[in-house]
Amino acid sequence: MERYESPTADETMAVSSMEELWHKARTEPDAIRVQAQKAYLQYKKHSWKQAMAAALVVSGGALSFLLRLEEALRDLMEAVALATETKAYSQLAHARLRLGGIYAQLGEYSAAFDEFEACFEAANKDGSELYVAAALNNVGEIYRESGRYHDAIANYDRALAIARTAGHPGSLGIYIGNRGMSRHALGELDAAVKDYEEALAIHKNYGNYTGLLELECRRAELAEAQGDQFAAQAIFSEALAIAVDKGLGANECELLIGFGSFLVRQGRLTEAESRLRRAIDLGRDKRSWRHLSQALRALSDLAGAKADYRSALVRSRLAERLERRSFDARLEQRLSAMKIRNDLSWAEREASHARNETVRHKQRAQEMERSYELLRLVTRLGRAVTSELELQAACTELYDGVRSFVDAPGFFLALWDDERKALRFALNKGLSASPATEPSALCLRCFKEGRELVLQGRRGAGKGDEARSEVFLPVVFASDILGVMAVQSPREDAYDEASLAALRVLCSFIAVAIKNARRMEEANTAKEAEIYRLKNVELKAKGAELEKALAEVRSYAKREKEYKDMILAWNKRLEEQVLRRTRELEKLAISDGLTGLYNRRHSFALLEREMKTAQRYGRELCVIMIDVDDFKRINDERGHRSGDAVLAEIARTIRLHLRASDIAGRYGGEEFLVVLPETPLEGALILAERIRIAVTATSAFEAMGIAMTLSCGIAAYKGTMDTMELLELADTRLYKAKETGKNRVVTD
Repeated sequence: MERYESPTADETMAVSSMEELWHKARTEPDAIRVQAQKAYLQYKKHSWKQAMAAALVVSGGALSFLLRLEEALRDLMEAVALATETKAYSQLAHARLRLGGIYAQLGEYSAAFDEFEACFEAANKDGSELYVAAALNNVGEIYRESGRYHDAIANYDRALAIARTAGHPGSLGIYIGNRGMSRHALGELDAAVKDYEEALAIHKNYGNYTGLLELECRRAELAEAQGDQFAAQAIFSEALAIAVDKGLGANECELLIGFGSFLVRQGRLTEAESRLRRAIDLGRDKRSWRHLSQALRALSDLAGAKADYRSALVRSRLAERLERRSFDARLEQRLSAMKIRNDLSWAEREASHARNETVRHKQRAQEMERSYELLRLVTRLGRAVTSELELQAACTELYDGVRSFVDAPGFFLALWDDERKALRFALNKGLSASPATEPSALCLRCFKEGRELVLQGRRGAGKGDEARSEVFLPVVFASDILGVMAVQSPREDAYDEASLAALRVLCSFIAVAIKNARRMEEANTAKEAEIYRLKNVELKAKGAELEKALAEVRSYAKREKEYKDMILAWNKRLEEQVLRRTRELEKLAISDGLTGLYNRRHSFALLEREMKTAQRYGRELCVIMIDVDDFKRINDERGHRSGDAVLAEIARTIRLHLRASDIAGRYGGEEFLVVLPETPLEGALILAERIRIAVTATSAFEAMGIAMTLSCGIAAYKGTMDTMELLELADTRLYKAKETGKNRVVTD
């Protein structure tokens, strides 16, 4: 079966869009059908099978609302096939639900129940309780149509319980209304009224006017049955107004027939005839033979009430003709449905036959492929085994190769020992039926008789041993039996003819390997003594060389340790230099190069931090804007070097008067910014005055022969201010200090 990959994000969105489109299918079936079929063709280009299934469900549902049941069945059955293939259980449940509804509509109740059962199964796999509830409601509808009202009510109650638990309030109105109609039919009028009122409220809340109008018609009939003619007339009139306003022709037609029949029973024949003739016009426009026949029946009753028996007979015969026509149409639909189901069943049988043929061909291809693979593996393994001159290595290569193409959890190779006159294991891997050191009686029998033993489905002698398959093959070189190779499996009939043929070929390969190894062993024995003597001579000659080499190694190791210590010292010095330079760069990044105070950008960042702290904890905060009076005169008269010296000295003076928590920065040019956390306006004023007086009395300026003064503006932070508002307030007060004579501090 073709493996279907998980849907992409785009396909998932397409499925969701179809689910949203479905909610409009009942009220706009023709437009929704066109949209769904266009979407299906689009999704088909991308091979989005889940989205194709979702589009077909919407299209099939819309076609069923248009009473084009044959087309609806084809779309829904194709949706079932796609959803089954892709394991899209939500779409599968929805498609099965719609199919069941169509079969119920055609009176094919057995087929409907089968579809609802399939819907339950798919919905349970997907966890879609909404479809379980809907299917239970549809089962209830079948029971209600069949007159089994108690069974219908039981299914409605189960559907309601699931819908309430799963949180699907929009469906509750349908289920409660259907239960009310069943109670109405049983004569439980009070319970029916309660259900109708609850369902009507839900339909009105969710805008389900089709369901609302159907219940209004039943409520009017119930009011008439209770003898409340005025209430029945009011309900019919109000419902007709809603149907006309919403353009619901089918509901309007049904209401006109019900209202007309009610008026006939009340003897209001002229009003009744007007409404029934309007119902006939609507039924003719909608080509609804059911509504036409019902309207004609009601007009026949009206003519009988007028004693116009000829008209009554004509209308009755017309109604019978339409009912026959409707019956024939329904019969045709049922036959079409049966044909579609039979065609589908035949197609499924053909597909099943094709699948079985494909499986058989595939099995034959696999058998041929396995035979080819066995041949290739055995050839490769034969070359590897026969090229090994060491017996143990050849045995290991053989074991690994055997396990690659046959089921052989148990394997051994036993060789004949001429000295001990017995078989001894050269290799034993997990052969539980044989002792660890002695081959079994079957192995001895194979060796003595020189023929293979194949036991399929044999049981071990021990109690509780599982059935197994065993094969013992003699290892023969020319006419000389060298030993026995055996494989064992816990499965019955584990070794087919292809496996046995491969094992026989491997036995001949291992026989060659054994002979080669023994010849090599005999040649090696003669060489070993000569090699031993030559090795002793060589070792003595190399002893002196080794001593000299060891001395050189010790000298090299000493030099290497000295180089290593020197490199470690260099690395340490480099790390210290990098760390020191990093700190200098960090300081340069936030400091003003001339004054050593924070630069403007970092001062702003620290001010914002302190403002947030003051706002969070309700603390006081002040800023001082400081400007050097007549600084331009210094630059013009004495040059920029003197100006820089003045700024550096003022910055030093400012730092001397600040606390560790205070912040000072160069705002720009000859302006400075001081941030005073947890400081009231009075404290900021005192500090500003101290700085101003200290600058005026600075000895460095006296030595330079100049007098320097400062103007200061102070602003206190309020919780609603931002950074620029606070600085603008301080700057305004600074300029006020300038304008009022300089060399002063302004706080207001």
